[in-house]
Amino acid sequence: LIEAMSLLRHDAELVVCGHGDQTDALKALAARSPAADRIRFAGRVGAEELSALYAACTVFCLPSITDSRGDTEGLGTVPLEAYAHGRPVVCAASGGIPDVVIEGETGFLVPPGDGAALARALDILLADPALAARMGEAGRQLVLGRFSWTRIAERIEEVWSRAST
Repeated sequence: LIEAMSLLRHDAELVVCGHGDQTDALKALAARSPAADRIRFAGRVGAEELSALYAACTVFCLPSITDSRGDTEGLGTVPLEAYAHGRPVVCAASGGIPDVVIEGETGFLVPPGDGAALARALDILLADPALAARMGEAGRQLVLGRFSWTRIAERIEEVWSRAST
């Protein structure tokens, strides 16, 4: 994603949230990037600040990979959080993320580790606010229809009902 920032045709700011064992290396990479002045590290953020960041963003990006230990993203709950705020997503097709991103409808999936593909997908959404809004709304409807607590409770009741017959 840091590489993608220097490839974008549109002016955009990247806000990186969270902190982990790669933070220092990512900050160093960002400092050497031609887009360094448009990359900000927010560190760990609380629920309220995170919600405000989702609400303020144009598009959410999750460039997940499978790490050297074989660890990868599970279900892809972070894109679901973005959807809940009505935001479209650009994500790497890694782990469980393709289970929640509907290509071309709620966002775009790109190959893991491909900064150029990330930049192309981000540029599409940055160039077309109407498309971004449609995808964000489609994501919001997906969350409401499949992942709301009401829907989850209904599905649990369905399973229990089938199991007891």
